[in-house]
Amino acid sequence: MARLQLHDLQLARSGQTVLEHLDGSFQDGAITALIGANGAGKSTLISAIMGMLPPVAGRVECKVPRERCAWLPQQLALDLTFPMSVEELIMTGTWPSHGALKGYCAAHYRRGREIMGQLGISHLAHRQLGELSGGQRQRALIGRTLMQEAELLLLDEPFANVDGETVEVLMEVLRDMATAGATILVVLHDMEQLSRLADDVLLLASGHGRWVGTEALLDHHTGQPARAPRLPIDFSDLPMLALLDAWLLAPFDYGFMSRAAVAGLALSLAAPPLGVFLMLRGMSLIGDAMSHAILPGIALGFLFAGFSLPIMSLGGILSGLVVAVLAGSVSQMTGHREDSAMASFFLISLAAGVMLVSLGGSSVDLTHVLFGSVLAVDTTALLLITSIATLIVLALAVIFRALVVECLDPLFLRGQGVRGGLVHGVFLGLVVLNLTAGFQTLGTLMAVGLMMLPATTARFWSQRLEGLIIIAIGIALFANLGGLLLSYHFSLPSGPAIILLAGLAYIASALCGRHHSLIARHRRRAAPLGAPAPH
Repeated sequence: MARLQLHDLQLARSGQTVLEHLDGSFQDGAITALIGANGAGKSTLISAIMGMLPPVAGRVECKVPRERCAWLPQQLALDLTFPMSVEELIMTGTWPSHGALKGYCAAHYRRGREIMGQLGISHLAHRQLGELSGGQRQRALIGRTLMQEAELLLLDEPFANVDGETVEVLMEVLRDMATAGATILVVLHDMEQLSRLADDVLLLASGHGRWVGTEALLDHHTGQPARAPRLPIDFSDLPMLALLDAWLLAPFDYGFMSRAAVAGLALSLAAPPLGVFLMLRGMSLIGDAMSHAILPGIALGFLFAGFSLPIMSLGGILSGLVVAVLAGSVSQMTGHREDSAMASFFLISLAAGVMLVSLGGSSVDLTHVLFGSVLAVDTTALLLITSIATLIVLALAVIFRALVVECLDPLFLRGQGVRGGLVHGVFLGLVVLNLTAGFQTLGTLMAVGLMMLPATTARFWSQRLEGLIIIAIGIALFANLGGLLLSYHFSLPSGPAIILLAGLAYIASALCGRHHSLIARHRRRAAPLGAPAPH
């Protein structure tokens, strides 16, 4: 039985209902993120859990003793002019259980020094609170909760207005506290921080709560993706237009959803044309192999710079190009088929990349790299993805005619004085670029799906190159937006939802497409002699 549960909770402020029909259990030994727009009720819910706001209806069931509950509000009530040092502040964490009138023993001071060392503030032990920066103050306040040995920790935007180094330190400390068994609720707005920290997400919107399982994160109890029951929202009393708005448009009011949609749009414009040419050149599986080739570079970038998307992307690009050149060179020098050399190098690359990420990070980091997290795309990642997609589209426009001729008749291209190897090399470079841009959203293992599935699906609907490209882009856009909406409404991981939706489009097209489908073959057999063929 979970230590913290909500039972049909209804909360109000100033006579106005803020949240209603809120049910659910917070996982023990896990970090749950509270997200929602300003005014959605995040701070209100935390106040109710702390017992400072009585519910209008329902109840909060908390089995954690009050002295083991810690709260770090958004607006601190600290008097920064009060003469208290960092060490003295941390020692006050013993008051709830030890008592404010009793003196501290040697064990208390020893534990306090250990906590300050863990937080990297040992050198600030005798510094006055008013002399600290915002990040240093947050570390000291977290140190007080560690001293308190809190079993329930409520944090309202703990990373706001603090430096990046402090964010990393506090994330590590919170993860250690959760591993030790603490139940942690944290209000977050940064989706990258959420994807790296949270096990569960409670989304507050329109007066209701919805549990959203965080994809690309593992629950440290089971090793499986964290999931929680989804709270249904009754739309039966809404008009049809309002219902459509709630299902199709309202989710994109959230910043993380709109960024994910724009990233998907950029990749949908760049990836399918590459997939069409890979398919026409008989290289459909090369895209999957090359997605393995970028992994070692991404892993090295992660080891040197952490989750720095520009560095990881640069590493992925260099790794993909190097492995592609090595595979081609081995094929030329040994006489082995190029596909066998590529398969060998790319399998080696996959194993090396997984090993590097595992050595330098946790299973959460490995899963993030392998499977991506489109809902965690931040502004930096969005800028990088759109820039790479723009570069790919422009480069394809420049080499389009040469690429078409190189696919159709390489000897003719050579006769015109154009080096087919150069065009082929540029094309493979664009494939590597696209896979590198897609790993943040779909991961290295599934980024190729948005490239190949729309392309192979389009083959069932058109026999013209222009038609193949346009239809493939349309299918990719449908899969991206549809997958995001399915992920939002049904608590599904967004990356697999996108790829599976594209896969369903492929299966449907294979059954009833205009060309080469089962129905098309049946009609051709049943058509009378002399009947015109479909165009």
